[in-house]
Amino acid sequence: MPPRRPSKKDSPAKLAGRMKRRWRVVLLRSKGEILGTVEAPDVASAKAAAAVQFDLDEIHRDRIMVQELVSRFRSSHHRAALSFANFGIKGTLATL
Repeated sequence: MPPRRPSKKDSPAKLAGRMKRRWRVVLLRSKGEILGTVEAPDVASAKAAAAVQFDLDEIHRDRIMVQELVSRFRSSHHRAALSFANFGIKGTLATL
């Protein structure tokens, strides 16, 4: 049997560093104005990408805020019947 080759998989830290994440771009005014979203690996590059994508001048570049968008999976655990729920069937087998 030939010897095993070393795995070339990246560590989770390296992989996370290369992955682009989605960021919401908000222009801070009296009320925040959502400009849109950008993709970037970190906050600093997200701000730089937003400045280019939304054509922001120097004044507006200092007034943007970026928030990471996280995908969420909705679950219905709160709707699922609990295992100890009583559906009114107690004793029905005895009467058959």
